[in-house]
Amino acid sequence: MTARTTAIWAIAMTAVPTSALSAPPDEHASNVLVVVADDLGIDKLRIYGTHPEQPATPTLDGLASQGVLFRNAWALSTCSPTRAAALTGRYPSRTGIGRAIHRPLRRELPLAEITIPEVLVHAPDSYTSAAFGKWHLSTPVSPSGLDHPLRQGFATYTGSINNLMSEGESYMQWGKVVDGTEVPWTVYATTDTTDDAIAWVSSHAEPWFVWLAYNAPHAPLHAPPAELIGRELDDDASELELFNAMVEAMDTELGRLLDGLDPDVAARTTVVFLGDNGTPGFAIAPPFDAAQGKNTLFEGGVRVPLIISGPLVHTPGSTAGAMAHVVDLLPTVADIAGVPPDALPDDLDGHSLVPWLADPEQPIVREVLFAEDFRPLGPPPWGYHQLAVRNEQFKLVITEGPDDHRDETLYELGETGEGAAISGRLDRSAKRARRLLRRSLRQIRRQTR
Repeated sequence: MTARTTAIWAIAMTAVPTSALSAPPDEHASNVLVVVADDLGIDKLRIYGTHPEQPATPTLDGLASQGVLFRNAWALSTCSPTRAAALTGRYPSRTGIGRAIHRPLRRELPLAEITIPEVLVHAPDSYTSAAFGKWHLSTPVSPSGLDHPLRQGFATYTGSINNLMSEGESYMQWGKVVDGTEVPWTVYATTDTTDDAIAWVSSHAEPWFVWLAYNAPHAPLHAPPAELIGRELDDDASELELFNAMVEAMDTELGRLLDGLDPDVAARTTVVFLGDNGTPGFAIAPPFDAAQGKNTLFEGGVRVPLIISGPLVHTPGSTAGAMAHVVDLLPTVADIAGVPPDALPDDLDGHSLVPWLADPEQPIVREVLFAEDFRPLGPPPWGYHQLAVRNEQFKLVITEGPDDHRDETLYELGETGEGAAISGRLDRSAKRARRLLRRSLRQIRRQTR
């Protein structure tokens, strides 16, 4: 984050008096910018202090210094389930999106699901919503096809419906969807997403909600333009070096977006940054386990960065230890916008994180975190279903498969992950933890049927 950006967000932090943190709904008029990084675990951000060598991310460092850093935030283990959960506030069992939606499939997030932009129509102020970047909640052959983002409540959408990995696509040559029409595109994807967001924000009245989902640092791996990382990469750069460079390029472009906001607009904007799942194995370096990243329910697969900065933050640079989840995004945005609680869907799985912006040391409300992974997509029965639930010290993972197959594993959590599974005779604390986690899991399963 440049000095100008830091100054803008410093203004934003002091622009709202403490009394306004509990302002009535008719005084809310905050813009909300949600930024999603693809395949970025906490091991890649130095602000989490979990790894000795991370890519340079001055923009995210600056955002954290002016916001609240959530240390214990969970997503799902792959792209589509996290996006569905964040936009609806509901676990995968409810939406049917338990795995990534790949291009040949006809599956999509059901239109019956109520998303953030559809909730914002109940705000006292008139919000306009736009989405940019990777969508990954439909495919070109799904029922809604390329119109899916528009049919889920967004006024405009530009970006890639799926990953930039099929049919010869790359970050420099890809099919860009513009409000339902796909056109060939040759602007570097990370830059293009930023360009579109800057252009849209500068030409639309407040308040607005922007969903900005970068493709980066998801594969295909490549050397980003040198001007975005400050150096030329060698032709023999490793996969890890390329991945880290893609993180740096995304951070640079995010800084350009924040720099592009008018200071007065920035003072009225809440920024939420999150990762959609953990880092893929090829980009994980010790002490993290490369076999416990993306596509798994280990901590390395579901524990993600979550930073919230903006006018409702009372103590910039704070850290919240409370357990947060991507399903908290919808109720948080609704709370910021002043949406009446009775206008929200009845069966949300998340809760607002706004109280932690005022006081990061708020008592913990959520006693456990939950994640799941299942196939096939859609409603049960599923041929494979893996579930994980954790509290502050222990984690229980259950795998269910064909022919009533069932495995159960209990872990004691450490600084960088689960460590070894607890085996043999359990001591009293482990037995009690397993009993409580089982009970929590049964309750979640009953609620999400």
